[in-house]
Amino acid sequence: MRHKLAIWIAASLLGGAPGLSGELPESPSWAKALKLVSYGGPVKGDVEVSLNGQFVTQFQEEPSMFTEIADLVRPGLNELMVAFKTPEAPRTRTERMTLEIRNVETSESRSRTVGRALVEIVIPEDAGDDPSCQHRARFWAGPPAQAEGEPLKSHYWLFVTGPPARSQVAVFVNDRLVYEASSGNEFVEITSLVKKGKNSVVFESRPTCLVPKSGRPGLLRFSVAPAEVEAETVKMTSPPDAEFEVDPKRKGETLTVRRVFRGY
Repeated sequence: MRHKLAIWIAASLLGGAPGLSGELPESPSWAKALKLVSYGGPVKGDVEVSLNGQFVTQFQEEPSMFTEIADLVRPGLNELMVAFKTPEAPRTRTERMTLEIRNVETSESRSRTVGRALVEIVIPEDAGDDPSCQHRARFWAGPPAQAEGEPLKSHYWLFVTGPPARSQVAVFVNDRLVYEASSGNEFVEITSLVKKGKNSVVFESRPTCLVPKSGRPGLLRFSVAPAEVEAETVKMTSPPDAEFEVDPKRKGETLTVRRVFRGY
């Protein structure tokens, strides 16, 4: 039982719990469908998952696919953390594991994910050799952002492309976290965060201990650019307005880079 529930029960016994119904506060409507989605594995070590400092679950073998987290998600910036423990017995078969925070639609017959992941952590099959390894990834949750000011002529996207690197990179547009990752295969529309005129982009890089094996060549690249969707494919309509590159062969480093671009 999580600490949050235990604290509430203690408060209710003392007569200090809020509300008259004796029930926990209901999760906000935008958070109800959010779940921890996990697949793959098992990896070499046991995987402990926490969200905003609260324990969620521990995977010892193959993970359960959906885990409830709606009561732990908060509006704004959230932090998903994984840590590793030595298993009771060594594992002879291992494979990479993926953890995501996603919207999940549930019906009587099945559950399915909807839209893109808010955040993704890819755990290599050999994770767990280093018990000091902890990996965190942040994501933004809450009602969708509403565009402000004059309408834009262009649509803006963040492109994340390239192989896994030893750096985790967070991208902020006008002080709002857009996406954080250490590998690339994602396209995120950010039009609602871009305003006409001056805009700021901040790239925050820090080392990560989770680096899946990959034969993909090239650099890990984060690009903010005008784009349009053609036949379910996102294509840049002009060169990137702001860009940040990471060499996967280099050791991860802590770095903050600021860029400015004009929205049209």
